Amino acid sequence: MKQNILVVDDDTDILALLETYLTNEGYHVTTAGNGKEALEKYGTTFDGLVVTDLDMPVMDGMEFLGKLKEKDPDSTAIVLTGKGSMESCVTSLREGLAYDYLPKPLRKLDLLLTACRRAWEKKELELQKKSLMASLEKSNAELLTTLDQLKNTQTELVESKRMLALTEMAGAVAHEISNPLCAVITNIEIMLTRMEKDHPHYKVMQDVQKLLDRVTSVIHNVRNIRSYKTKPYLDQSIIDLEKSSEETK
Repeated sequence: MKQNILVVDDDTDILALLETYLTNEGYHVTTAGNGKEALEKYGTTFDGLVVTDLDMPVMDGMEFLGKLKEKDPDSTAIVLTGKGSMESCVTSLREGLAYDYLPKPLRKLDLLLTACRRAWEKKELELQKKSLMASLEKSNAELLTTLDQLKNTQTELVESKRMLALTEMAGAVAHEISNPLCAVITNIEIMLTRMEKDHPHYKVMQDVQKLLDRVTSVIHNVRNIRSYKTKPYLDQSIIDLEKSSEETK
């Protein structure tokens, strides 16, 4: 793939000479006679390295380089400068508007070729760096998303372990209560069968029996929760302890 070079100079002879020379060296060359024309071509029909004179009509090289940087902060330029524009040349280098400079008249065109090759190497390195930074930013964003997901998963696991511990504890409590509760219920049933209905404590014993039935229902549901946690193939419905106890009233 050919590399692009935009040559800007108001001298048509120099423009033709540089276009022919750089084209023969394998570059794709676009030309402009002043900064205004070059600025119009850059970014529409062209995107690459700029070689520009500083002393030009309509829009001089310094104004052109300033506007070029605003249009494309990644632009790379080599300035051609005569003795009268050396101060502007130094300013362009100091302010980062240009990468390199060559004095006019150009007596050795191979110096221009060397400068263009160095400038293109710099431009390609910057493009690679920019691409790498974009890739790193994307990877960092994906990593942060993954970390957030892991944190959420960790929180869910912690909550799950807590719930499992609670159900295990509830199951153990239910087991401890179940045996003495069964004995109490059995004894009350025996007492009711032997007690006359007009006995002053008969109604009280029936009320106690209803309360014990509610406790039995709650214990049963606690055991169901434990089975639900450890045996997911069982009934998947959510168990409401409060509702269950109310239904036994």
